[in-house]
Amino acid sequence: MGDDTTGLDARAFALACGLLWSLGVAGIGYAARFGWAERWRRLLADAYVGYDESDAGIAVGALWAFLDGAVGGYAFAWLYDRLARS
Repeated sequence: MGDDTTGLDARAFALACGLLWSLGVAGIGYAARFGWAERWRRLLADAYVGYDESDAGIAVGALWAFLDGAVGGYAFAWLYDRLARS
């Protein structure tokens, strides 16, 4: 626990968060085609311009989500490592 050499790999964590969030947003888009998760899709469409249940809209939303998740994941890992050192 007190080992200063351990920490989160910010790059790997950012990629993992980006991929997972991207897949989740794409899944919500596909589910909305069948009438499920429509409220979630509308909520995400407010944040991710161009996101809807069409193939192109899902691709756009997945790209936005990847960027959003990767930036958030990197920031989380960076902050975690800084706080863990103190």
